[in-house]
Amino acid sequence: MNVSPVIFSKFILLINNSANKGGAVSIYNCDNDAIKLFDNCTFEDNTAEGTNTEIGYGGAIFYSKAKDNNLKIMNSNFTYNKAERGSAIYSTFSYSLTNVELLKNRANTSSLDLAFSRSANTLDITLKGWDNRLNALYVASKSVTCTDVSYWSDNNKTIGKEEITISSQSSATGPALEK
Repeated sequence: MNVSPVIFSKFILLINNSANKGGAVSIYNCDNDAIKLFDNCTFEDNTAEGTNTEIGYGGAIFYSKAKDNNLKIMNSNFTYNKAERGSAIYSTFSYSLTNVELLKNRANTSSLDLAFSRSANTLDITLKGWDNRLNALYVASKSVTCTDVSYWSDNNKTIGKEEITISSQSSATGPALEK
């Protein structure tokens, strides 16, 4: 069956929205073959807020119960989005990012690790959050294909120029990225 794509294009601004799943956009229980394309969009200052019984997923986009690789995000920016899991995007299915910036998004902290060294007289504090990929994405058991994606890593802007695929079991910062 041929299904027309759903296209959001040409400087669509999705700013300052709030929801429980997908602060700006929720793609849920959509298992048709239609490609969902976001091209030249800005997702800024969106929030996925939890309720008393459920946490907030996907500050800008929530993508679940859909078909693998039917979500494509191109030439778009995600900044200042917030969620408990997946500050910019929360997904349970594979998708792709091309020429995308993921900057200054924030997910909640899931744990705090402290390590004290008496001999060095230091205290190392490590906060672990609910963004498990590129400091902006939560990918549950699937993968994301990234081409020319810029993101924050260790307080520095990192610009990836080669295509990589990251899965829920791989690291997403530094040299551990696989081509």
